[in-house]
Amino acid sequence: MSNWDRWQDDHEEFLQLNEQFERLGILDPYAREAELMAQDPNNPGELRRVQNAIRLLEQLRERAKRNRASFEEATSSLLEALNINQDTGSRAENNASRAIRQSQILSVLAISLGSTLAVVFGQFLSNGLVQRLQRSVVQIISSPENQSKYSRDFTPPMKTGQVSNQCPLGQ
Repeated sequence: MSNWDRWQDDHEEFLQLNEQFERLGILDPYAREAELMAQDPNNPGELRRVQNAIRLLEQLRERAKRNRASFEEATSSLLEALNINQDTGSRAENNASRAIRQSQILSVLAISLGSTLAVVFGQFLSNGLVQRLQRSVVQIISSPENQSKYSRDFTPPMKTGQVSNQCPLGQ
């Protein structure tokens, strides 16, 4: 049984004893006993009620002492549990903060690495494609059936300040 349950049981017993004491209707049984002894010591019924109230009052005092001890034990147990929960919460918060920092670093690293790889692969693939296209064009131009189509006199583009001998309209 946990300390809290023990205190709860002790407290329930205390409340039951207190209810019995209050039902007697004698709030100060020692004063009532002295009053009865002074007035009418031959009233055994009322004296029995007063003695019963005194017995219940003594039981209430004893139960209150035990309740205090079990209450302090329950309080200590609860405080220990709270400290454990607080430590666990702090560790979880620290772990979450560390995970957030790691994910931020990994995200920046992934974005940087991804961009760099995209540029490198783009350059590599474009160079490969350009070389293949150049070879294909050379093969097409060099093939015997296409050689006649592309064998006209080719005039390279003029530099600034040069005059062309050819007529632009193809005379």
